[in-house]
Amino acid sequence: MKTFVRTICCITIILLSGSNVNAQESVARFGVKAGMNYSGSYGDDNSPKSKAGINIGITLDFRLSSDIYLLTGLDYSVKGGKGKPYEITDNDGRKFMLTQTDKPVYLQLPLHAGYKFDVPDFKIMPHAGFYMAYGVGGKAEYKYEPLDGGAGSTSKIDFFGVGIGKFDYGAGIGVNTEYRKFVLDLGYDWGLREFAKDFGNGKGKAKSGYLTLGYKF
Repeated sequence: MKTFVRTICCITIILLSGSNVNAQESVARFGVKAGMNYSGSYGDDNSPKSKAGINIGITLDFRLSSDIYLLTGLDYSVKGGKGKPYEITDNDGRKFMLTQTDKPVYLQLPLHAGYKFDVPDFKIMPHAGFYMAYGVGGKAEYKYEPLDGGAGSTSKIDFFGVGIGKFDYGAGIGVNTEYRKFVLDLGYDWGLREFAKDFGNGKGKAKSGYLTLGYKF
């Protein structure tokens, strides 16, 4: 968590310093965005199915040259996945189908480099780079469906309360399409850290596609 906070502070200082040096040329552009994730995990034999979640945040584009930009900001991102149902037996000998759905919430800091192409009425910017994320909440939901036809039940626990690591990092690619002050961003992130080393085979890593609509001030 300390590393995450230090990185946010350093990037903020650098960007604010750059914008103050030559504000008339709009060195830094601030914006907001909102949209959806479609996230899951990979690298694990029991990787859950992907599921949808929200993605909202602030953006800051820092112009390094006429066509090259540093893209950063801070996202509130709901990720997770839905596991495959599997059979369990309780202490009374009753059999259930158990389905687990994970909904972890992260604060995510992207750090991408982008190259801007001007086309009539639009600006297109492919971008790529890295991200860091820190888990700030979310639930793991367990749905029990009895095989004898009785009433089912659901329970929830803190997703990060069972020893799953809160820190994540990875790589990502994307493309921005800007029309006037509106920006449509489509991208994909691959986690590089095994976030559940103490569970299963411990090889699962996060993955997430996203589509957001933003506005630049």
